[in-house]
Amino acid sequence: MKIQTIDEIRKQFSSEWLLIRVEKIDPASGDPVTGTLIYHSKSADDIWGDAEKHSEPVMVIYSDDWPEDVAACFVITR
Repeated sequence: MKIQTIDEIRKQFSSEWLLIRVEKIDPASGDPVTGTLIYHSKSADDIWGDAEKHSEPVMVIYSDDWPEDVAACFVITR
């Protein structure tokens, strides 16, 4: 997989959850800027199960606009 902006990764999928290894974070905002796609799925449960296995910083994000019942993006660091 290649390093891309978070927006570039999101645009490749429709209505899916994405697990992304965070490659670069904007130092001013703390927001992830680039990453590498690790896994994608229609099921958030699949993504969270896989996210827990990684020791590097990863994020879980929805590819489209947030579903009505979701209000955050999470970055997991260890």
